[in-house]
Amino acid sequence: MTRVELPWSDQIQTLPYFGQTLLACRFLRRVALSLFAGDEKAVAVDFCNELESIARDGAQQQFGGATLQHLPPQLLTWKPSQMALAFDYGRDSVESLLESKSGCTANRVSHFVMLSLLEVYNAPRFSRIQLAILLKSDLAQLIYVCQEAKLKPWDPLTDYVLTRLTPCHALELVDPPIALEDEFR
Repeated sequence: MTRVELPWSDQIQTLPYFGQTLLACRFLRRVALSLFAGDEKAVAVDFCNELESIARDGAQQQFGGATLQHLPPQLLTWKPSQMALAFDYGRDSVESLLESKSGCTANRVSHFVMLSLLEVYNAPRFSRIQLAILLKSDLAQLIYVCQEAKLKPWDPLTDYVLTRLTPCHALELVDPPIALEDEFR
């Protein structure tokens, strides 16, 4: 399967940087709800909750050399069994965002967000049509609410923005997961 360009990438880059990271976080949450089970699902959802809280409380985070010190140690070293690169790029986007408020960092934030979204978009287990619809929906909601809240590029999203977004649900899998007992029949 060949890699494709992410639709609406120019519009994604118009979002405030915390909005871009939230967009990636919302897709990572959908992946977590779709692919993971048990403890791994709990860790993945905790990971997404932490990224979302950083996007919401960005102004309270320390800039200048800060990393994701707010994430519990198990989330900093967690390697998911599936879609590992998507989660790594999501973590990298937030780390880049917290490093500094420079233009160079801003480009890195957008770059890592795009890479995270592309990993999900190019995954064969998900329908590209479904992902494109969800991406455009999330993007339209974020653009509207961020403009309504008059957020600048480095502003955090606040509870006002987060409460106006639709909830994330699991993605429909193209190939359903194989039950362990089916492998041994």
